[in-house]
Amino acid sequence: MTVLKDASATAIYGNRGANGVIVITTKTGKVIGGNGEGKTVFTLNGETGWQKVAHKISLLNGKDYANIINEFQPGTFNNVDLLPNTDWQNQIFHMAPIYNFEGSASGSSKPFNIMLGVGYFDQEGIIDKSSYKKTYP
Repeated sequence: MTVLKDASATAIYGNRGANGVIVITTKTGKVIGGNGEGKTVFTLNGETGWQKVAHKISLLNGKDYANIINEFQPGTFNNVDLLPNTDWQNQIFHMAPIYNFEGSASGSSKPFNIMLGVGYFDQEGIIDKSSYKKTYP
């Protein structure tokens, strides 16, 4: 990483570099061998996992909810034992998989070094229709 400031940044980047520029140098191809030419190196990485809700909120069951409503508005629920006990958090949230795969190839010959990398990320989401997918070079 290199920090260019003042005149050196404006000379290269014009008025956009007036406040300074940070130059980040990324990876280059690896040279394996002493003569400047090397073999191609391939790297593959993969991860997978599961996600779920860590903490759920404590909710009232149907009978307790009806009793509280009847305290404020008497007669709203006549038979509190007939109300269903639906846990809406269990209806909405579910376990979902996460996948992350990355691959790269790097090599060199006398005039140049080269590195190529690709990746794929897929997160299905714990709520329906909340997935996220990304492919990156």
